[in-house]
Amino acid sequence: GCTVSSEKSITVEAAYSVGYPVVQKGCSTFEVKFENAYSGAKSYSWQSETGSVLSTDITPLLSFSAINGKATNYNVKLIGESLSGCRDTVTNIITVFPQPKAEFAASVIEGCSPLAVKFTNSSSDGAKSYSWDFGDGSANAAEVITHTFINGLAWEKTFVVKLTSSSASGCTVSSEKSITVEAA
Repeated sequence: GCTVSSEKSITVEAAYSVGYPVVQKGCSTFEVKFENAYSGAKSYSWQSETGSVLSTDITPLLSFSAINGKATNYNVKLIGESLSGCRDTVTNIITVFPQPKAEFAASVIEGCSPLAVKFTNSSSDGAKSYSWDFGDGSANAAEVITHTFINGLAWEKTFVVKLTSSSASGCTVSSEKSITVEAA
């Protein structure tokens, strides 16, 4: 019997990993700096669920918004290719919560000291808690409140009233109005 043999070397690259998955949550508009890609790839492609390319940078800064006033999830795929042509995909999950609205009305915005002003909170879209800052060192958390401003100066004084609304998911937004109080 005759024997024939042949040898061929095969190089197998170690398992390629483009990065690791991240889960991030934030308030609309939420900017995310993706820093979970490993360096050394030939290419990076950050893609939406529909396959649209969002970026080809290794550490992109991308913005996400809540849609229709509801918490919105985004699956962002990182697709990478190694120098030898191996590909890997990692899916990142971004959850964006809507901002509440901070709105209020003042019964009067200017007058003589002492000036009593009724504030009516008309915040909406998920606002669960409120805090007032009356610009004179006092604060309150009621929805409707009357506050009296005192001006002890010889000239008019302007107080900036700020209402901060917070949602159950921790998103906060503020609104301000100026109240001008003439000297007594």
